[in-house]
Amino acid sequence: MKIQDGIVDLRERLERVEDIARKHRRDSAGMLVMMRATAGDFDQRVREVEDRVSAMEAGIT
Repeated sequence: MKIQDGIVDLRERLERVEDIARKHRRDSAGMLVMMRATAGDFDQRVREVEDRVSAMEAGIT
């Protein structure tokens, strides 16, 4: 009986570990999507500033 109880306990622990790992993968994927969106927004804003600076430099020279 003790061996069977140990196996049941081990299975329950493994299920909890798998659930936690799944949650962390899902959270990591969501964070990666948000970081990519933020980086893309930043790149777009930098390009807009560069375009304005280029236009101002072209007007000055």
